Amino acid sequence: MGIEALEPGTYYILITFAPQLDAQTYTDSGTGVTAQNSHIVILNLTKDINLETITEDYKIYTKVINRGIPFLKPAQLRISFFNNSKYTLIPKGEIQVVKNSADKEPEYIKINLDRDKVYPENSLEMDFKVNNWYIEDILLGKTAYIKIQNGIDNGVITQEIEIPGFRNESLYITIVLIVVLTLTKSVKRKTKPNLKPSE
Repeated sequence: MGIEALEPGTYYILITFAPQLDAQTYTDSGTGVTAQNSHIVILNLTKDINLETITEDYKIYTKVINRGIPFLKPAQLRISFFNNSKYTLIPKGEIQVVKNSADKEPEYIKINLDRDKVYPENSLEMDFKVNNWYIEDILLGKTAYIKIQNGIDNGVITQEIEIPGFRNESLYITIVLIVVLTLTKSVKRKTKPNLKPSE
């Protein structure tokens, strides 16, 4: 009857095991020390035990916090997981970073390997490095596909985010190089001495 009176949510129960005391445990003064084992049990209560999805009251926000430097510094993604439910959630999942050409192997990154808990009305921020670089990433960028579960049911949230390339920067560098080469050639032509034909 007690459990039926509780609202759905995550509950923590401390179970302590105390050994039987014998006469030799205590000293003459009536004090002594006993060893006790205890365990914390996490109980997720729902209204319906047959539910496949216990809660959808959580959100994820993904953003690119650093595009990186090609072949020198990895790009960085940040995932913010906000728990708006009455349950303690343990986010888990995977990021799959896909290149634009099909012949490249995707990069896989696991989410929350430390199994950090997110308590009700709290959030968890996680930063991830995307290490692999290909020449095409400089112009075309890459796409990250995120799949996250809440840790207590089989529901999955999916998102995708573009990690932009350096197309504009590459265009500016190319234009600057063309201008510099053109100016260099024109200066060389002007500084060439005019040779008069011998009489």
